[in-house]
Amino acid sequence: MATHWRGYLAGIGATLAVLVATNLTSGFGLGRYVPWAIPTLWASGDPAVPAVALVIPLAVGLLGWCATSSAWKRIQIGRS
Repeated sequence: MATHWRGYLAGIGATLAVLVATNLTSGFGLGRYVPWAIPTLWASGDPAVPAVALVIPLAVGLLGWCATSSAWKRIQIGRS
C-alpha cells in the first residue's frame, strides 16, 4: 500500500485495517481462514489448525514480497 500510494500513512492504515479484520474474524471463530491469524492460533494449540497450515502465511508473505519487488523495479522516484 505504501508503494502504491507513495506514502507511509497508507501502509500504516492498511496495517491497522488488517489488524482489525484479523481480530474480528478470529473473534467470530473464522481465524483459521485468515493468513495473519494462523500462526497465533497454531501456537495457542488450536486443534483446528494443523502445522501444515503455517505454509499459508508464508506463501502470502512471499507473494507480497514478490509484488513489492516487482513494483520497486518499475517505480520512478519523484514522479506521480
